[in-house]
Amino acid sequence: MIKFLVIFFIVIYALAYLGRYLLTRFIRNAASQAGRNATYRRTYSNRKEGSVTVENNKSSKKHFSGSDGEYVDYEEVK
Repeated sequence: MIKFLVIFFIVIYALAYLGRYLLTRFIRNAASQAGRNATYRRTYSNRKEGSVTVENNKSSKKHFSGSDGEYVDYEEVK
């Protein structure tokens, strides 16, 4: 019985220590994420209302290769 209680309290203590560590890490991560989101919002919210900004992601990836054939417009036949 004493052996069980000792092991039980050791497990409880270990879980409490581990939980405290994980909770601290989770809170730090959440605070960091909130800071990054605030920076993003601050950067992109300084624009005037109604202004349009186009951000291009330069992608040289082609959707079709040369051997795909010729593009033909689709016409619905009724």
